Amino acid sequence: MNKSVGTFLLTICIFLLTSCTRTVSLSDNSKICNLKLQVFVRQGPSANLAVSGQVAFGSNPWTSFKGDFVEENGLSHPISFYFDGQAVHFILDIEQGRIFGTGVMENGISTCDGNGGGTLSGPVLGDLGDWRGEWVSQANPTMPVQPDTNDQPISLSFLLCIYLPIAVVVLFLAIPLFRILAPYKLLNPFKTIRSPKNQASNVALRKLNQGIKSEPGKSGRPLAEYLVTYTADDKFFDLSFEIEKSSHYVGECGITTAKASDMNSKQAAALEIWLFDARDAQTVSKILAGDFCFRRENLRSELGQKGQVILIQPGETVTLETREIRAQANILQVEYEANSPNPQSAFKKVAIKIEVWANI
Repeated sequence: MNKSVGTFLLTICIFLLTSCTRTVSLSDNSKICNLKLQVFVRQGPSANLAVSGQVAFGSNPWTSFKGDFVEENGLSHPISFYFDGQAVHFILDIEQGRIFGTGVMENGISTCDGNGGGTLSGPVLGDLGDWRGEWVSQANPTMPVQPDTNDQPISLSFLLCIYLPIAVVVLFLAIPLFRILAPYKLLNPFKTIRSPKNQASNVALRKLNQGIKSEPGKSGRPLAEYLVTYTADDKFFDLSFEIEKSSHYVGECGITTAKASDMNSKQAAALEIWLFDARDAQTVSKILAGDFCFRRENLRSELGQKGQVILIQPGETVTLETREIRAQANILQVEYEANSPNPQSAFKKVAIKIEVWANI
């Protein structure tokens, strides 16, 4: 039997066994976990927007979670979380738009204790802010014991735990038997085909020096090294990557459109590069402005609310630094759109090499 198929089926068996065990253990949990969340927008069109409320996780310690953010006034909004140890990422949908938050907690969701915080963007393009969170645990009220009757319905989770492993084992044994008896070979049903969207993403953000086996941060190597390419046909340019030191999450770095030259074409006239330090819960940003934006005082003043405005030029090096990490953006190539109404007002292509180092 194909090794990859066998590995896949074995993984399913382990997952189902873990899920069944998990179902039993969760039913005996004595507490449920909530997160008190405060969101503040400090800069941008939605400045001074503040939202406070609570998210009930129950006794669910999975790394990803979708639920409801309930404000103090009773309003409810969809929210989704992703946990990577102490690192937290969330997306909150409110009436004004979508808020993207990232940060770190003192303890993970399984502990359900401590505080945390981080930075956010949204709900409108150009909005920047921060958030604070606090884990709160409370007793899980004991469920009343149901009487034992013959008419009690069998739960779906019970059926899945019983019959799905049996089906997987049967499939595990049937595939090699079918290959022996069949007059032709089976096609591999698990072949992965990369979508055009993923290919474009890999072109726009490409990791460098992937073949070097020495540990990042040692032997003079940066913690992360990426080549970023912006092109005029990228209408939703917004890239980021995580930064790790000795396999521990220490922050993120990214680049996005700071200002569009035209709302119809959405071509970038200025780019924003940012660096987030997870240990210090701090984000620093700088604006790489095209010639037209940089020469106009009103546009430069508007962009200056997000960070220091710098005229983007090939050969220039832009540095962003926090207490723990430092990023250097080397401008390799800048091309302007020739057909723009205003000369040098819209980028056609920009290539930037970003290196992130640890501050020792």
